[in-house]
Amino acid sequence: WEGYSTEVFWDVGNVWMADPRAEPTTEARNAMPALRHGVGLGFQSVTPIGPLQLDLALNPQAAFLGEPARTLLVTELEEPVWRAHLTLGATF
Repeated sequence: WEGYSTEVFWDVGNVWMADPRAEPTTEARNAMPALRHGVGLGFQSVTPIGPLQLDLALNPQAAFLGEPARTLLVTELEEPVWRAHLTLGATF
């Protein structure tokens, strides 16, 4: 497996809206936890032009929170439940 690696990650933090004047139209904003989470796994391979990395991440709050928080995340803020990232080259 030389030149290949896998990873498991858990990211925790605050997420800020792009527009600070944006105001959700539902009462879900009161149901949202202060910290947001993301979990996932990834695969990396060394190539002649740099590392090739594929990460798959799950937004557990969008996937498992009940209404109305799910409506806020998925419908109003348009957050996907799953997200894939493909990277070629060095990351900083």
